[in-house]
Amino acid sequence: MLGVLIVGLGRPARHRLASIVEKAGFSSRTTGTVASAQAAMGKVAFAAVLIDCGVDDALGLEALATLPLHKDQTVVFLMEDPGGPLCASLAEADSAMFETLPRDAGRAELLRVLKKVRQSADRTSRNRPESFEQMLGNCPEMLEVYNMIAKVAPTDAAVLICGESGTGKELVASAIHQRSDRSDAPFVAVNCGAIAENLMESELFGHEKGAFTGADKQHAGVFEQADGGTLFLDEVTEMPLEMQVRFLRVLESGTLRRLGAEKDRRVDVRVIAATNREPMDGVKQGTFREDLMYRLAVFPITLPPLRERGDDIALLASHFLSLHNKQGKTDKRLTDEAIDRLNAYDWPGNVRQLRNIVQRAYILEDAQVALDCLEDLLENDEAGTCGEAVNAAPEPDRASSDRPADSPAPAPAADMEAGGEDEDRLVHVEVGTSIEEAEKQLILKTLDELDGNKTEAAKVLGISVKTLYNRLNAYNL
Repeated sequence: MLGVLIVGLGRPARHRLASIVEKAGFSSRTTGTVASAQAAMGKVAFAAVLIDCGVDDALGLEALATLPLHKDQTVVFLMEDPGGPLCASLAEADSAMFETLPRDAGRAELLRVLKKVRQSADRTSRNRPESFEQMLGNCPEMLEVYNMIAKVAPTDAAVLICGESGTGKELVASAIHQRSDRSDAPFVAVNCGAIAENLMESELFGHEKGAFTGADKQHAGVFEQADGGTLFLDEVTEMPLEMQVRFLRVLESGTLRRLGAEKDRRVDVRVIAATNREPMDGVKQGTFREDLMYRLAVFPITLPPLRERGDDIALLASHFLSLHNKQGKTDKRLTDEAIDRLNAYDWPGNVRQLRNIVQRAYILEDAQVALDCLEDLLENDEAGTCGEAVNAAPEPDRASSDRPADSPAPAPAADMEAGGEDEDRLVHVEVGTSIEEAEKQLILKTLDELDGNKTEAAKVLGISVKTLYNRLNAYNL
């Protein structure tokens, strides 16, 4: 709903105008001073601002100089004399449309202006991508996500955000926090999949000095750090089962006990969790507690993968490119062929992958981002490489390179003698190979078999896509 801010006038007059505005299908906000109007405009985008100029136009001039007016807003000056000296100052302000009305304007006059406000807002919305906090997108699925965020944010309900890696789950959690009554308190984000199992209890719940070897000082866990605010737990399905029991108790009781402590501490935290897996799959596999899932999924939100967002792909690509143009003071553009290629691609890494591809293309291209550049970048992404240099210099076989030169080669395994198509699907690990190297060979072989599809490879390997990317980064791939 479009909003109208009414500034100045006496309280009865403000309420009269607010009543007309609301009956015309707008929301209204009234304030008596420019200072309070500044605060209101910093939090809400109003389609129109009605400013009382007073007898000598002083308030109107002050508002022109200090209010954060923008070019898409309609500014209505309620003047004692609509032909007075303030009119000469209007052309200097950065706003698209001005209206002047008598201070005692009647219903018909105000409705005429409000009609123009709505028409102007409709034209702007057609030409401007829909944005919500730090998210961007016009597709119906994202508009529904925005709507769900707006509904759940004012409550204290636990939220479970589901979606593939790179779809923006942390942005959703941050938007919920920013639109809640806890927005002035901490927003603490932690990735459960990135915490070593032996450190997780301390990271979540904290510890006292001397609680274990190396605990040389007291430590507040993330629950305490987020006290009064919001705790975002990403990859919550990666939490060990034993820790899930303690986590559930904290959620239900609102209390926790640090490692090594003798007393419980009360915490007031809103928990928002996220996962890139189907939560019920974890329940069926016995890796995710069903009671915890239902405790977290009071209000579930599912984010669509980028490949299902239609024109949002080109919209986001243009947005990311414009950010780089602004930073680099350049004017690079996507060609029509490049946009078509972006729209046709599957985007297994979703928005994060798109952002990275656009950044690389911006660095490589001089004037415009063309099709051949994108083809090379997408091909490298699919191959899981950093470019031709990596392809040209594959890592040597550790099993061979670590063997002394005068030692005999290992005897072939029985199924190696059989040969054939099945041989290509085997990973042969020599006795004495480290677990880390064996894991690496298995991951790379699986990716090779699946033509570089990281999402499918992660499923086959039984790990998250994010964990797979972390492994590839460790291999410098």
